[in-house]
Amino acid sequence: MPITYLKGPESIQGSPEWLEFRRSKIGASAGPSILGVNPYQDAADVYDQMILAKEVQDNPAMARGRELEPIAREFYNLLNNESELTGMRPAVVLNSDYPHLMASLDGISSDKSQILEIKCPGDKTYYNCSQGIYPLYWIYQIQQQLLLSGSKVALLLVWKSYEENLIVPIYPEQSKMDELSMACLRFYEDNLLEFKRPASLKDSWDESSDFDLIGIAEEYREVSQQIAKLEKEKEALKLQLLSGLSVDRLIIGPLKVQKTVRKGTVDYTQAFIDIGITDLDPWRREATESWRITEV
Repeated sequence: MPITYLKGPESIQGSPEWLEFRRSKIGASAGPSILGVNPYQDAADVYDQMILAKEVQDNPAMARGRELEPIAREFYNLLNNESELTGMRPAVVLNSDYPHLMASLDGISSDKSQILEIKCPGDKTYYNCSQGIYPLYWIYQIQQQLLLSGSKVALLLVWKSYEENLIVPIYPEQSKMDELSMACLRFYEDNLLEFKRPASLKDSWDESSDFDLIGIAEEYREVSQQIAKLEKEKEALKLQLLSGLSVDRLIIGPLKVQKTVRKGTVDYTQAFIDIGITDLDPWRREATESWRITEV
């Protein structure tokens, strides 16, 4: 696995040279957008940045990350009795097996076996992380970093302060790395080389710029993720409760557990065919409105 690390101005994250170099390769933060798991940008946005040199609009979250990242990295190195020279240091990694990709690392150990990814989220995302719920696009970003660096583990440092922080090991997942590398290769060949902008998920949608509304939307998504996690936990506990039961009705502490049987559902489609009815419009009620909320 021929791995190299950039030297010179291009290796300094945030420098004009680094920003220009990023336009020639798909970075680890762009990979999840191409795959469609980043709720904040899609493949069309990546195309605009790489081909049209469209600048990413700065926001308070990005500014907070730039300000806190050096502090968080210093904290990590001190925690592990390392100095800035011997501990985790920023790096830009390339891999000749994936010449169209790159990854800017917040830190990599001197023996290259570990990498560091620093995130400085707001209160709600930090709480989710403390409950073991991490944004999916973070995970895919880290998988691209692991793919290119060949490191054995990534350490996700979720940072709020010296008192509030989490360090989570993320290991390589071959299925995610394969999924990501294939999507990026298709984007590189079909879109970048052909100068063909992919369809944007936002093209046919209006987009709100109301920060209060966006905050509510983010909270809704985070609550939905928590509910999904709790539903999985609930189902696992239900299976444990039901395993080995030998009676149909049982009181277990605060719960009543009862087996029920109901009739099978009617196949109305087949029933209507059997009695010769093919047009149901005469029986159709008035249309009703509803809202469906999904992630971008």
